Amino acid sequence: MTKKGRVFAGIRCTGRQHLGNYLGAIQNFVALQEGYDCIYSAVDIHTITTPWQPDELRENV
Repeated sequence: MTKKGRVFAGIRCTGRQHLGNYLGAIQNFVALQEGYDCIYSAVDIHTITTPWQPDELRENV
């Protein structure tokens, strides 16, 4: 029995999703699901390290 590897990855939710997010992260997240046990998250701790308006941040999560 072959054991699957595990992936933990996150994405910052500081702005609207765009082509760079899709090509750089989201597309890879989808591709990795077949061969690995994947855990994905919205990485909030990184979001709070830069100044953002609370209403704008809520809209993008």
